[in-house]
Amino acid sequence: IPEGVTAINKCTFIGFESLTSIIIPNSVKTIDQSAFAYCINLQEVTFGDGVESIGNFTFQCCHALQAINLPKGLKNIGYFAFYHCTGLVDLVIPDEVTSIGNGAFSECATLNNVMLGNALTALPRAIFAYDGRLTNVRYNEALTSIGDFAFYQCGILESLDLSPNIEYIGESAFEGCSDMRNVTIP
Repeated sequence: IPEGVTAINKCTFIGFESLTSIIIPNSVKTIDQSAFAYCINLQEVTFGDGVESIGNFTFQCCHALQAINLPKGLKNIGYFAFYHCTGLVDLVIPDEVTSIGNGAFSECATLNNVMLGNALTALPRAIFAYDGRLTNVRYNEALTSIGDFAFYQCGILESLDLSPNIEYIGESAFEGCSDMRNVTIP
């Protein structure tokens, strides 16, 4: 994608099975809905520093994607943006992210470690649902709300040390977390 492009539009590369890597230039501000969905062999995405918004379903079912380095200027991640990215292992949400849509990282079967950025105040509905290998989530003190089904069926999640500012924990937020041994709710 050449420098100067400011948006990657809806469904631009949807289903490109031969796509293995993509470099997104600094000029791109938004990546729209389903732009790279079902690119099942996509292994690497290099984000430019200008990306502020990743749309709904953008990388849905990109099974070969193992790591993503989200850009520091990112503010919004749409719903189901990385849904069913079964190869994803580690995730760091940048400090500037203020909004994440429902199910954004659900059914990422190999997701193991998550670090949440400092501006994020709410985890949406089913954000990590069915992430069966999730063991470590680092929260920030700004977090006030955990949505319904946020960690639903995260079977090997063992412990939780929640933010002292938590005001709301949604319905079935930790249902099916069968290995949960320690929970600290300030």
